[in-house]
Amino acid sequence: MHPYLSQNVFFFLMVTVLIFIHEPSSSSADEYSDCAADFECGNIRVGYPFWGSDRPEHCGHPKLELNCTTGDVTVITISSDTYRVLDVNENDHTLTAVRTDYWDNVCPQTETDLRNITLDTSIVNYTTQGYQSLTLFYTCTSQLALPSSNQFNCSSGSGSESTTNYFLAGELTLPRNAPYALLLTRSGTCQASVVLRISETQVETLESQASEENLKTAINDGFELEWDANNTLCDECQSDSSRRCGYSLTSGGFACFSNTQSQVDRQILP
Repeated sequence: MHPYLSQNVFFFLMVTVLIFIHEPSSSSADEYSDCAADFECGNIRVGYPFWGSDRPEHCGHPKLELNCTTGDVTVITISSDTYRVLDVNENDHTLTAVRTDYWDNVCPQTETDLRNITLDTSIVNYTTQGYQSLTLFYTCTSQLALPSSNQFNCSSGSGSESTTNYFLAGELTLPRNAPYALLLTRSGTCQASVVLRISETQVETLESQASEENLKTAINDGFELEWDANNTLCDECQSDSSRRCGYSLTSGGFACFSNTQSQVDRQILP
């Protein structure tokens, strides 16, 4: 081979090798740097296990994507249901949320919206303390054994007529509500019911001062969800300030990213 040609081939190979060596996409240090940015929207600022906006997907759990919508409102979708996020407590691993279709509204637009949600309990669940059920009964054809102050009306599909609906704050299984429970579950006087979660403080308010206005306030106050996205592993990972929690999109498991260049420091756990 001609010497000049050999030198060109050698030079080309060296450049190719150098480019390959410095490819940054798989570096733990780069992933560590990527995850420095929190998700920010309105009053919400949070890191792992959430991602979205300027925070890359590998910096949070794939099921916990946050979106910043019009008016700096943070929303999250869990099991096809969308929630407005009111607050996030990273220390307690909880978020306060309310269903978007019930935000400042107790009359869903269509009958198909009259449904109960199903949580993905592999990642989130209701907190067990401080919250109770709020049951909304829709399109009731006869008066229920509830005070008139527990009644609210919604416009029907045509808009010229309205439906009669009721709400009941607190668990149906509580002794004080036993007569109502028998009527509401067996009489068939209402076409649909939806169960929401509200705080015990709001339950007390609705029991003493029932009104449609207070009903909306109780729902808007939200309820708590607790997440479990390898919480213990993340706490252990971030006990060292040179590491950050993340997620391996390749292996589908928790990852602990280090700010060093060594791939050894990139721990991936299922």
